[in-house]
Amino acid sequence: MTYVPGVTCPAEYRDVKDANECQRLAIQYGHTFEGKLTEDGNWIHGCFEWYDTKYADGGNPKGSFLKVYWNERPGATEGVYGGHKPCVYNPQ
Repeated sequence: MTYVPGVTCPAEYRDVKDANECQRLAIQYGHTFEGKLTEDGNWIHGCFEWYDTKYADGGNPKGSFLKVYWNERPGATEGVYGGHKPCVYNPQ
């Protein structure tokens, strides 16, 4: 698993598929899965690592907080805060 600053996973990585996979990965990597959000405009769509500082104010370094959420907000590529997006290794 890796984190990306944007919303597109790099080559050989893929998006986390759903909230169940997000929860499983959070636990596997020592994070806490906090739950599912619905249409929360503060965050990107899908699985993300939460942080407490708005993106415009600098955000937070990856891994600085251990809270992970799933936000059901299809098509959303930005939010007020943003969130660090985890990507799953998926060699072709």
